[in-house]
Amino acid sequence: MQPLHNLNNLLSNNKIKIGLIGLMSLLLLIKLITYFFEEHHLQVKPWHLPVLDAIFFALGVLFFAFTTAVLSKFIMKEEIKGYD
Repeated sequence: MQPLHNLNNLLSNNKIKIGLIGLMSLLLLIKLITYFFEEHHLQVKPWHLPVLDAIFFALGVLFFAFTTAVLSKFIMKEEIKGYD
């Protein structure tokens, strides 16, 4: 049971929780974008690919930063409430 106890201690760290949730949201965003392209059978020209990659990367970074900021505020509020 020791490894499970260590995992529980690791997940009790709020920064790790925020990072995991942010990473999952980033992966979900990437999956939704690829699904959109596959579903609509969009044909892209080869010179569009680096532009699209840059746009999607920027959107992913912004989404990750926004999600992380919102979750960190929420988790910190809950943490402060717990000390009252």
